Amino acid sequence: MKLDFDQNNSIPVISEYSEQGIVIGNQCLSDPFVAYGEEIITDLLPRNVVDLAEDVIDNIVGRSVDIIILGTGPKQIFPDAAILLPALKCAVGVEVMETGAACRSYNVLVGEGRKIAGLFYPLA
Repeated sequence: MKLDFDQNNSIPVISEYSEQGIVIGNQCLSDPFVAYGEEIITDLLPRNVVDLAEDVIDNIVGRSVDIIILGTGPKQIFPDAAILLPALKCAVGVEVMETGAACRSYNVLVGEGRKIAGLFYPLA
């Protein structure tokens, strides 16, 4: 699905997502990635969302975010509560949703100027 979004800052937004990948900024990514500010981090997430660990969330929280959006792929998959504990301890919100909804939500929050980290797993 193509997304059309007005943006007035330097933070890249998601312009398209499909089973082939997620287009953010000028990159098409087909592997899991983290979008934080102007950074696109491709080596932080495990290949499968069920392998997500507490240390990843701890790393993200350490970047001073207000909210974490977790796009879990084609289906919403809630991680074990213990994995999200670092966010809870720091009062950082975590929203878990399927990746399409996460892409749309991420763009809205970036447009609002929120300090957000998006953790995205592909649809395929």
